[in-house]
Amino acid sequence: MDEREKTGSISILGFYERRARRILPALVIVLLCCVPFAWFWMLPTELELFGKAITATMLFVSNILFWTTSGYFSPNTDLIPLLHTWSLAVEEQYYIIFPIALAIVWKLGRFWVGFLIAFFMLASFGFGEWASHNMPSAAFYLFPTRAWELLVGAFVALWTFRNEPPRKFFAQSVSLIGLGAIVIAIVFYDDHTPWPGIWALAPVLGTAAVIWGGSTTLVAKMLSLRLLVGIGLISYSAYLWHQPLFAFARLRSIDEPSQALMLGLSLATLFLAWLSWRYVEQPFRNQKLFGQTAIVSSSLVMIAALSISGVWLAINQGLPGRYPDWQRAWLVPPKGGFGQYVEGPYLRNLKPMGNEPAEGAILLVGDSYSQDFYNILRLGGALETDTLHRHFIHNTCQPVLAEHRTEQTSDNQGSANCQSAAISPDQLSLMARYKVVLIATNWKDWSIDHGIKLARAIEDAGGKVVVVGSKRFEPSSLRAFAGQTFETLSNIRQPFPQHILNFDSKLLQEFGGERFISVMDELCDKQLENGCRLTTDAGVPISYDGGHLTPQGAEYLSSLLSPRIKAMLAVIEANN
Repeated sequence: MDEREKTGSISILGFYERRARRILPALVIVLLCCVPFAWFWMLPTELELFGKAITATMLFVSNILFWTTSGYFSPNTDLIPLLHTWSLAVEEQYYIIFPIALAIVWKLGRFWVGFLIAFFMLASFGFGEWASHNMPSAAFYLFPTRAWELLVGAFVALWTFRNEPPRKFFAQSVSLIGLGAIVIAIVFYDDHTPWPGIWALAPVLGTAAVIWGGSTTLVAKMLSLRLLVGIGLISYSAYLWHQPLFAFARLRSIDEPSQALMLGLSLATLFLAWLSWRYVEQPFRNQKLFGQTAIVSSSLVMIAALSISGVWLAINQGLPGRYPDWQRAWLVPPKGGFGQYVEGPYLRNLKPMGNEPAEGAILLVGDSYSQDFYNILRLGGALETDTLHRHFIHNTCQPVLAEHRTEQTSDNQGSANCQSAAISPDQLSLMARYKVVLIATNWKDWSIDHGIKLARAIEDAGGKVVVVGSKRFEPSSLRAFAGQTFETLSNIRQPFPQHILNFDSKLLQEFGGERFISVMDELCDKQLENGCRLTTDAGVPISYDGGHLTPQGAEYLSSLLSPRIKAMLAVIEANN
C-alpha cells in the first residue's frame, strides 16, 4: 500500500522478487541439510513422505500434502521433519493471491478495499469456526480457513495507513489487553483446543491490538529490547530449523529424547538460525550482490532441482534397496500402507450396523483395534460361515453408553463427535439382537469400567458378549527393529505391559475365560522370565507402530487365537 501511494502503481514482480529473497535461500539450505539425515535415518515410508514434502514445500503446497496424509493412521507428526512448512505454504498462497487482488480492486477506492478485506476476513473466519468442529484437519491446514488470520493484518495495515494513531492512554490500554490475550492463549490453550476458529481470536486480535497501539506504548518498547529484536531478526531461520532438529532427534531415538537434549537442540536452533540469517538471508537480500535476474533465475533452478529430487524419492518408494532383502520384506508396507491394511478389509467386507441385524450375524464394536481383530478372524477363518457387521467408535471416545457419557474422562468428552458416538438405548437394543457382540478397543484407564457396563447392559437385554483385551508392543518403531540382526531380532522380548496386564486381569475377573480373549497372553510369559515376544517365528515384527499389526503379525496371532475363538463361539451358539 505504501508503494502504491508513493509511485501510483504496484510492482507485482518486484514484490515477488522480495519474497524470493526473503524465503527461498534459507529454505533451500535447510532442505539440503536435511537430505543426508533423511537418507540414513528414515525408513522407506518415511523417506517417501519426505520426498513428497520436499516437492510440496518448494511448490508451496505442503499444507495440502499434510492435510491429505493426515488421519488416524498417519505418521506421528513429531517425526516429520518438514511438517512445519505447512504454515509457510499458507502464507505464500496468501502472498500469491493478495497482491494481485489488491492491484485489481485498488482502483475502486480505499473504502471498497477495506470493505472487501473485511468481507473475506469474516467469511474465512466463519468457515474456519465451522470447519474446526466438522473437518478439523482441513481447518488446520488449508488456506480458506486460515486466510482471515492474515487478512486481519491487512485490515490493520490499511486502517493505520490512512488514520491517525490512537490517543496515548487508549493505545496503552489496547496494547496491554492485546499482550494479555496472547499470553492467555500461550498458557491455557492445548492440543485439544479447537483450531482455528473462535479460539484463534485471542492471539490474532491480540497481535493486531499490539500493532495498532503503535510504537510508543510500553508493550512496543518492551518488544524493542535488543534481545527481542535480535530474536525477531533470526525468527524465520529459527522457524525453519527447529522442526527438522527435533524430528530427527526423535527419529534417531527409540524413546522420547531427554529434556536436556531438547534444550540443547533449542539452543542449536538459535545458533543455526543466526548463521542462516548472517550468511544466507542477509547476502541474498543485498541487491548489489544478487540482482533481479540472478535471484529469479536461481530461484527457478532451486525450485525445479529440489522438486524433481523429491519426486524421485517418492516414485522410488523411499529407496527400500538401502536395506537387506530379509528386512525389506517387512519394512516396505503393503499396497496402500500399513494403515490401509488394518482398516481396508474391515471397511470393504463388513457392513455398518443398521436398523436390523441379519440372521445369525455377529457385530464387531470398537476402534482400529477392532479392525486389527477382524484381520485376525479373517485370516484364521474363525467366522467363515457368519455375517459380520461393524460399529466403529473412535479411540478417543471409546464404547460408552449414552446415559454415562457425562462420566467420561476422555480429553474429548465434550466434543460433539464423542457425544454422538455414545451408544443410545435404541442401539443397545439392536446390539442385543446379534448372535454375538465382539468388543475390541484400545482400552483406557477411564474407559475400562464403561466397557464393562456396556457389556453388562447388552447381556441384560438378552445379548451375548465377548470382550477382547488390548495390546502393546515396545519398542514401537520398525526403525528399532531395522537396526537388529536376524538372530537378535528373532529373540527380542519386552516385559508384559503393566497397564495391559491390569486391564486383562479386570476383564478376566468380570467375564471369565469363556467370554474374554487376551491377545497378549498368547505372546507373553506372565512370570516375566522370558517376557513377551515382539516378532513372529520368522523374525518379522508383529506390530509396526506399537499397537497395530503388520500383515505377518496378524497372520501369526491368527494362528494362535483362531482355535480358541472358534471353540468359544461354538459354545455360545450351543447355549443359545
